[in-house]
Amino acid sequence: ARSHPFPKLRPLVAQVRIMLARRRGFILGVVLTWCLADVGCRAELQLLGDESFEHQTQASTGATTGSWLVAFVQDACERCDKLREEIRNVEESLRDAYIIPAYVEKSTGQGLIKRFKVRGELPVTLLFSKGFMYRYDGEVSAEKILGFATQVAETGVGPGKARVPAEPSALDDAIAGIMAFFGLGSRDEL
Repeated sequence: ARSHPFPKLRPLVAQVRIMLARRRGFILGVVLTWCLADVGCRAELQLLGDESFEHQTQASTGATTGSWLVAFVQDACERCDKLREEIRNVEESLRDAYIIPAYVEKSTGQGLIKRFKVRGELPVTLLFSKGFMYRYDGEVSAEKILGFATQVAETGVGPGKARVPAEPSALDDAIAGIMAFFGLGSRDEL
């Protein structure tokens, strides 16, 4: 089953098909249906970074924008590319379950990597749902990722469940800068 390239346009495609069925705008209906539903192009996963993450996801306030499946990736990483492709393969099903798929590049998400304590080799996949985050450590498989995300978003039960840490304040950043200047390590080490 081919995923719809633009899930938000499904109602428009349905309207065009109704027009087509009523024999009004036959050519327009055929062209729009073909362009919107059958060309096989895909929408890109949403890219998040230090500047956009909290605004887009509202993760620390309870994820009022929905649940988010976020892959932390880096360039020149075959496993990262495979993970992104597997998530793209189930993107429509994720969106149907009100889970928004996205990714964070290491180069633009250092603050997020630190905030969420993303350690070890990338990729790392986290699900943010209702003020909690869950770590997916399973196989890089579309079906397994979809199963994990939908089950956790629905039940609130999953591996590595932890409260989403608050976004660092200006004071936190200032303290971290001072500690780094004096070589005192991170605030977590005190």
